[in-house]
Amino acid sequence: MICFRFASTENLDGSPRYQGIAGLTGRRGTFGSSSSLTLDGKTISAATLNGSGVFCSGVTDLHGGLPVMVHEFGHYLFGGVHYEGVGFHGLMDGAGTGVMSSFERYKLGWITPTTVSANLTNETITDALSTNDIYKITAQNGSYFLVENHQRQNFYESDWLQYNDGPLVSPGTGILISHCTSSSIDIESAFGRWDWDKEIYHWTNPSSLNGTLYTYPFLQVSSNRNDGDDKLNLRGERIDPNDWRVTASHSDSKGSQDDFFSTSYNRVFSPWSNPSSSYDINNNTNISVVVKGSTTIDIMINDLIITENTTFPAEIFNFSHNLTVPSGVTLTLQPGTTLKFASGKSLIVNGTLDAV
Repeated sequence: MICFRFASTENLDGSPRYQGIAGLTGRRGTFGSSSSLTLDGKTISAATLNGSGVFCSGVTDLHGGLPVMVHEFGHYLFGGVHYEGVGFHGLMDGAGTGVMSSFERYKLGWITPTTVSANLTNETITDALSTNDIYKITAQNGSYFLVENHQRQNFYESDWLQYNDGPLVSPGTGILISHCTSSSIDIESAFGRWDWDKEIYHWTNPSSLNGTLYTYPFLQVSSNRNDGDDKLNLRGERIDPNDWRVTASHSDSKGSQDDFFSTSYNRVFSPWSNPSSSYDINNNTNISVVVKGSTTIDIMINDLIITENTTFPAEIFNFSHNLTVPSGVTLTLQPGTTLKFASGKSLIVNGTLDAV
C-alpha cells in the first residue's frame, strides 16, 4: 500500500512552507501524540524516512504533485541526501525534480554502464532511458564521467512529467555528461564555465556580513573553463547591496537545453574545451568526447585527436598520451601556451600548427 497526504504545512505542523517530506505527518512526525496509527489492523508509521508514505504541500492536483511525490519516495531509496546541482536532470536535487538520472540508477544497481577501456570511434549511443546505453569513463581520484544520450524516446521524458502544467521537467535533448564520485554528481553543462560579475561585499544591514554580491541579472564576464560556474551553479546568490537576505537564482539553474552537447551547439568535451574534462590547468585528464551525430560519438581516453580547428588558451597542458592534429585541421597556440608530454609521447602534426 502506498500512502499520500496533501495538506498545508503551516496547518499540519506549524512549520514554514515546504513542498514535501518523506513521511505522512510532516516535520512534526506524529499522529497526535503517537508515532503510529493503526486502523483495520494496519499500522502506519509517522516517522520521517521510516514512515509509510509521503506528505505533499503547495500542489493543486495529483498530476502537479507527482514530481514531489517521487522525490520524497526517493528518500526511502537514497536516505536524506540531496544531489544539489543535478536540477531537473535527476530525481534527488531537492530544488527541482526530473526523471531519475543515470548516476542515481547506477548507485541503486539498476543499470550497468559500459566502461570505456580504449578509444571508441563512431560509437553508436542510443537513448539512455529506453536502452540503458550509458558509458562510464574513469577519471582522477576515483571519480568518473557518465556519458548518456537523451532523445525523449522514453515515456518518462514525455509531456506527462510537468509541474502544475509548467514546462517539461526533463530540460533538453542531446548528449549529457556528468562528473561523478561515489556520493556526488556535477553536470558538465555544454554551456561552459564562466566568471560572472560579482564582488566581495560587506553588508551592515540587517547585520554585519562579508560575502559575494552578484550583479543581477547575472552577467557573464569571461570564460573560466576549469574553475568557473555554469548556470546550474547560480542558485540563491546574494544580489541586493542593502540586504544580504535577498537572493536570486539563474532562470536555468535547474537545467536547460544548453546543458546538452550536440553537433549544433557545443560538440567537444576535452582538456582544452569549455567546460574542460580536467580539474585544473596543471592536472589534465586524457579524456575527450566528441559528438558527431544525434546517436554517434567518439570517446578518447588514450591518444587524443583534435577533430576540428581548435585554439589552445595560454595555459599549461599535460598529456600522458600522444596528441594528433590530423590533415585538414589547424591547432592554434596562443602566446604562453605550454604543452607537456609524458616520456615517449609527443605532438603529431599532420595538419597545421599555428603558434601565434
